[in-house]
Amino acid sequence: MEELSIVSPDSPKKLYYNESIRGLLESIAHLDEMLGPDEMVCLWYDDFYFPCQNDKHLYNEGVWERGQKEWRECFTQDELNALAKFHEVFEQLVDSLSSDPCTFANDPNWKKLQAAAGRALQEMGKQTEK
Repeated sequence: MEELSIVSPDSPKKLYYNESIRGLLESIAHLDEMLGPDEMVCLWYDDFYFPCQNDKHLYNEGVWERGQKEWRECFTQDELNALAKFHEVFEQLVDSLSSDPCTFANDPNWKKLQAAAGRALQEMGKQTEK
């Protein structure tokens, strides 16, 4: 018989930003052609890397801050530092990245971003349970 688990609405929910960002960094490190260049850029800037989002004015007071806090709590300080370094490289390259899904894997700027993603993953080290 399957055991049922009831989670109280007051219980903290597990957020999967750490796992999601690691997955995206893996995709960038492998220049994932299935995901493609545009999607990798959009996922980083629009969905996963909260510190680069500038939409505070769209939220009720306190909501933006809570979201940023909850996002940061998904990472260790070393992981946050590695992500910030990766983001610096991304920022430098984003406007010059090829968006052609057929040729982006040969683009020298994507190669630089690929290397930066590999370094970030290495710096983030082995995944630990949060």
